[in-house]
Amino acid sequence: MLSELKEEVTPLLRGIVADTQTLLRQEVALARCEVREDLKAASQVAAGAAVGAVVATMAGLLLCLALAQYISWSFPEIPLWGSYLSVGLGLGVTAAALLANVRREARELEVAPQTINSLKENAKWIAQTL
Repeated sequence: MLSELKEEVTPLLRGIVADTQTLLRQEVALARCEVREDLKAASQVAAGAAVGAVVATMAGLLLCLALAQYISWSFPEIPLWGSYLSVGLGLGVTAAALLANVRREARELEVAPQTINSLKENAKWIAQTL
């Protein structure tokens, strides 16, 4: 009786182990695929952002110099350093607001959501199977 039960249970356990191994391999493949897609998209965005940042920095620098000179010319009672200070303070406030927005958006990013959900489902399945 015991040997018959052992003969019936052994193939079932082998099947469960094989299914679990297959499932884990598929999960790893899915995670790799998602990470590759995420990295490719992120690198394209980063390249565009870098080029835009360089051009915007050059334009912004020239505009800030022109604005400070204009303030000094328009209001002769304000010294040149005061006009540069006012432009710098305005830029500082703007930069703080932009960085706060970027920080909020970075917190909302989700990394590999399909893989995480799939792993949760697989953990439930393994728990139910065993």
